[in-house]
Amino acid sequence: MPWMGAVYYFSITPVPYPPLKISLWLLSIIFWSVLVPLILYFILKKINIVHTIDLKTSKERIWPLLLNSIILGYLSYSLLPKSKCVELHYFILGALISVKLFSKFLTWSYKNHKNNTLSCLVGFMIGSLPSLWPWQNESFSNKIFLSNYS
Repeated sequence: MPWMGAVYYFSITPVPYPPLKISLWLLSIIFWSVLVPLILYFILKKINIVHTIDLKTSKERIWPLLLNSIILGYLSYSLLPKSKCVELHYFILGALISVKLFSKFLTWSYKNHKNNTLSCLVGFMIGSLPSLWPWQNESFSNKIFLSNYS
């Protein structure tokens, strides 16, 4: 998520830096927010802290969440210039806070109102299907499904 926000930020905000420096920042953000968590996951799996990618128990979820928070903090405070990218710092800080608060809210909601929480989450998933469905337009559907019959 931080790299998508950074790409969006640098594409719409006029920043007085050369494009090479901005692209190096974006590459380092992609490295620290995508590749390093994957490497840390495989290290945690190798030392038997994490067993599956699903992270089924709460003990398995603690370490990846903590390491991801440390990585986001590093991205926000030491990688980007503080004087020019203030909005991006607030975006990353908001990502940290929102993940923590949303997980607390879902835990509380699931413990106290299990059926309502599950039905609400299923409703969100079903409601997002029209925007995620790959063959929405008719031309794509005809190319895929009717190509063998014409």
